[in-house]
Amino acid sequence: VLTKLLTNQLGVTSNQAMCGVGSILSLAKARLSGMDFTTLTKLIPGAETYMNTARDVGAVTGPVGDRAGLTAALSRLGMGSDMVPKFPQILSDFVGKAGGQPASNLLMQAVK
Repeated sequence: VLTKLLTNQLGVTSNQAMCGVGSILSLAKARLSGMDFTTLTKLIPGAETYMNTARDVGAVTGPVGDRAGLTAALSRLGMGSDMVPKFPQILSDFVGKAGGQPASNLLMQAVK
């Protein structure tokens, strides 16, 4: 569902969508407390798969510690820096539908 949403709204491939989500989740894992990260991943079916796929294809090559790291990860997937604000916003809306505004805020806090 999430991958299809991203491909439809952003015009990216399903692989770019999966790895983009994985890259954002890798950043969130680095920046959020363990409890907050767990809260977030419970709202994203297959969260671990997204992260593993991003690592396996080389989008995530180490810790994604900040927005520059996220930009680099998306760039390795062939996406421009214009996608950096768009991807998290769609993902934030997605988790917000499942977990409400607090969940949406958690994600946006992690990627700002």
